[in-house]
Amino acid sequence: MCQRRVWLDHYEETPTDLPPIGVIQQGIEHEARLLQATAPHVVTIPVNSWQQGVETTQTLLRQTRVEVIDGAYLEIPYQDAIIRGRLDRLQKLQHRYQVIEIKNHSRLQPTDLIQMDLYLWMLDQISDRSVAGEFWLGRNGTILQRVSHEYDEQRLMTALHQVLVLLGQREAPDVLLKQHCKLCPWHDPCTETASNQLHLTLLTGMRKDTLQDFQRQGITSLQQIVMMLPADLQKIKGIKSNALALHTQARAWVAGHPVWYRPLPTICLQGGWMFDIETDPYTGVVWCIGWCDDTGKSEIALVAPHISQPTPFTLLTGETITLVPDADRAWETFALGVIGDNRPIFHWTNFDATMLRKTAPEVVRDWVGHRLYDLHQIVNQTVKFPVKSTSIKAIAGYLQFRYAVYEAWDAAFNDYQLWLSRDDLTAITRACAYQRDDVLALKVVWQWLTESQSDPTHLT
Repeated sequence: MCQRRVWLDHYEETPTDLPPIGVIQQGIEHEARLLQATAPHVVTIPVNSWQQGVETTQTLLRQTRVEVIDGAYLEIPYQDAIIRGRLDRLQKLQHRYQVIEIKNHSRLQPTDLIQMDLYLWMLDQISDRSVAGEFWLGRNGTILQRVSHEYDEQRLMTALHQVLVLLGQREAPDVLLKQHCKLCPWHDPCTETASNQLHLTLLTGMRKDTLQDFQRQGITSLQQIVMMLPADLQKIKGIKSNALALHTQARAWVAGHPVWYRPLPTICLQGGWMFDIETDPYTGVVWCIGWCDDTGKSEIALVAPHISQPTPFTLLTGETITLVPDADRAWETFALGVIGDNRPIFHWTNFDATMLRKTAPEVVRDWVGHRLYDLHQIVNQTVKFPVKSTSIKAIAGYLQFRYAVYEAWDAAFNDYQLWLSRDDLTAITRACAYQRDDVLALKVVWQWLTESQSDPTHLT
């Protein structure tokens, strides 16, 4: 996925700061629950080092009574390198070893296939049994699909060769920031490197062919883009109507502060409401809605399928939310909360408005549908910030807003599931803190926009 990470993992000391806990923690818990459910009678063998783990695995492989090993350690030499792997599950099926890899997603990725290729190849080197692989795809400790793996040695050898060539380089590969980088322990150092270099990859929405065209023309930094005219940028592949926006974003990075390029729509000056929804990533059903007014007074409607009527509920923080039996009642509770006036209701990206239009009861659509305004679109069309992402977390974070617990929607969903299954009050308090912070972040961005609008120098 990233050549730079391969090089940094090998030559540098891995940062101690961990990436966001949401998707990673959810995957760990899914794997643990699934392993426990499919092999409830487990003998745990503690190991204190990688080498001890390898030796223990080799001992277990020689014992005919051991049919399943969870967390097997594999290691083999290859050319001038040592290759290591930690398997989710290794099981004996008559005269065959089968590798089980557990994934907390519903569709295999190219990197999953190479990972399984590697494990099968390693096993083949150290055993006299035939080998096979199978993926378990699912969520929340449940297998939704089993997918057999087709081993491709050419695919694996190509990847291994690329790694060995890469590790022979004296310097780390260039920074290339992408969406998946936020889950990497090197995210902050790489972002800092890109910022110090004013690297082109800091620009949001940068297509691969656009970046390559810049490089072919000798344009490698944002300072060079600032010296160009927007009309000149339109000569670059993939840049047309977005030329002014990209040019302004480059100016913001070079200047070190937000740069406006269009006036703020007057609708923002009226004040109003902020709202945000949370949905089940697998079913798309709304499980939580939060909203606040322009003073920051917030409310939350949380779906609790075990109740029959909206009910006040007190969190560990002492804050009161409203429990509702289903998504329809959540929408209705939200609509009743903002129906007292006709002021605009701001949200971030078109997702919330689309969900309201497609899933909310008709009466809710009639009450509030015409009042929705996408603050994300307004920001993108008026001002550029020196941040890599246009997410509400990135923009509000630049404006010094900090989430109280975490910034990961999937961590909130995981906590919600813990509350439903275990009545975990601590977990649902965390999830609601996240929902509340999402709407307060909207309020912070809206407030900054309106206050900056009153500054006569804000368009410079």
